[in-house]
Amino acid sequence: MRLDDLHATLNPALRPPPLPPEALEEAVTRGAGEVVDGLEPHVAQMAVLARVLLGAAHADGFYAATEAVVIAEILSRFVDQAPLPPAVQEAMRAFDPRAFDVEVACHQLRASSERDRVELLDLVSRVTDADSVLHAREGVYLRRVARAIGATDAELSRFLAGEEPPPLPGGETDRLDEANPWGE
Repeated sequence: MRLDDLHATLNPALRPPPLPPEALEEAVTRGAGEVVDGLEPHVAQMAVLARVLLGAAHADGFYAATEAVVIAEILSRFVDQAPLPPAVQEAMRAFDPRAFDVEVACHQLRASSERDRVELLDLVSRVTDADSVLHAREGVYLRRVARAIGATDAELSRFLAGEEPPPLPGGETDRLDEANPWGE
């Protein structure tokens, strides 16, 4: 499902009732292509997108208010009226950056076309740029998202301003420290 299609399919009259947190986590974890415990596919997609964006906001180890505003603006594009669907709100409240697996989440988004990949990278980039400070770990996060969705170097380079982010301490550039993935 393309991100543009998400907006078109989110009909307020079809919003499911709130799910218990354990049912929400199971539905989102199983993927966005099926109805699980009443969670519609487009709502599951939006919940996964919210988690990917929250991962971007936490990538530098600091969740800024400006990043929260940008995430809210992005997600509001996909709904006809406020508030966000309860399942999306719950996914955001329950987000734990230490337990989040960006690769799994990106695979659930199924960004298979160039348009989908570029749009997702653009959304992630908007969040990382929101606090006006590009930390090396945010560049690493963007590259992890790009790799997980199968983005080409050309697609990714649009968001790195033609330069690789500076290396992390110890020369690390490709991946986050698994023991401390958010730099805290």
